[in-house]
Amino acid sequence: MHPLTKYSARAAAYEILLRVERESSYASELLHSRPNSALSAPDHALATELVMGVLRWRSVLDSAISLHSSLSLPKLDLEILIALRLGVYQLMFLTRIPAHAAINESVELVKRARKRSAAAFVNAVLRKISSRTLSPPAVDHSSAEALAVSTAHPQWMVDRWCKSYGLAAAEQIC
Repeated sequence: MHPLTKYSARAAAYEILLRVERESSYASELLHSRPNSALSAPDHALATELVMGVLRWRSVLDSAISLHSSLSLPKLDLEILIALRLGVYQLMFLTRIPAHAAINESVELVKRARKRSAAAFVNAVLRKISSRTLSPPAVDHSSAEALAVSTAHPQWMVDRWCKSYGLAAAEQIC
């Protein structure tokens, strides 16, 4: 991987995720916007994977962050939380990215966001998480609630599927 630049995949994903949170922007539109056209094909693919993966698995990522952070999620600045989500997503779901790269790039994102005081915090949380053997969550099909949590689906949606089709079919849908 090349060093973090203004138009790196991680920087692009970070900026897109910030805009999605702050402005309720559409990630798919931002991924295809002019600033991201400067990304190489592999970097654009990585940025897309990062953005869509973080959005898809947000509840699982936030749960992992909560377990390993001394601060509650609401106390974290948005810039720090998004850098953590990006790092955790890479650690949990992208096996071809070395842990040290995911951690270092997340720390650099926080520094570039002028949150230097939080760099050590982000480093510590991600190192704790990386020291655990992490993998995508196993699907827990013991109840609709457990299924919703383990597959990062909204509870109301899983409840509806369970009511209409049964728990086993809802698991297949998820």
